Amino acid sequence: MFHERAVVWDTDLSQNLIRVDPRDLNEILGNLVENAVKYGAQTIRISLGQEGNDAVLEVQDNGPGIPLERRAEVMERGQRADTKAQGYGIGLDIVRQIAERYGAELEYRVSERFGGAAFSIRFEGLAQIPL
Repeated sequence: MFHERAVVWDTDLSQNLIRVDPRDLNEILGNLVENAVKYGAQTIRISLGQEGNDAVLEVQDNGPGIPLERRAEVMERGQRADTKAQGYGIGLDIVRQIAERYGAELEYRVSERFGGAAFSIRFEGLAQIPL
């Protein structure tokens, strides 16, 4: 999917801020980045930084974002903001479930930098692998 379009990647990844199972991190980033590409973003920023004692993982894009009236709905399993693109509407729910296992929460906002979607996960007290 990523080779079919010219995407500009912008990354800012601080080292050693979170201890998350690599499979979980792959699932989180895979779903968020796939959505960004699928829904029209040409610039995608992936960042991991520290805010106070928390680590914040964020994926932002310059796509159309999610309409205000659909934002809560698309976080639910099986719900999609756009039915034109192929998918099942489970990606954001999977990301939410993984985040919750780490005591974190998936949040959506409009990207101030790009105007599209910005999904973030705040790991309180820097994340540790759940037992």
